[in-house]
Amino acid sequence: EWLNNDPEFFHNAFEKIGLSFEYVALRDIKEGEEVFMDYGPEWEAAWEEHVQNWKPLAGSEDYLHSTQIDEPFLRTQAEQTANPYPSTVQTMCLASYTTDEETGDYVFTPMLRETTYRWYCDVIERHGSEEEGYTYDVDLRI
Repeated sequence: EWLNNDPEFFHNAFEKIGLSFEYVALRDIKEGEEVFMDYGPEWEAAWEEHVQNWKPLAGSEDYLHSTQIDEPFLRTQAEQTANPYPSTVQTMCLASYTTDEETGDYVFTPMLRETTYRWYCDVIERHGSEEEGYTYDVDLRI
């Protein structure tokens, strides 16, 4: 189903979509033996065509990965007015809230477990220092 999406869909996806393969051995593989893969002539021809016709997405020359930002803190919304992050960098916060079933209010939940679920968020205020570490007041975009 995901093969029907255009490249822009994958470029904008914040939860990256993984591609997986299932391999089936046609014979027993000995321990320590190297395994080689032959994708076949059709795959090689398709790859060569892709390489010849590939063009980067519009705006990709401005791409900046978050690890390339050399700052020990997150910028607040006020700071981003004068010095915004590139469009390729989004601020996301780990979800540490649940919804109270009776009131519907959001309730803080301590993060005692590992999670990868994140919300887009805006940093309102930063507290602390590089030496002691930072904490933030944020608006979650729920």
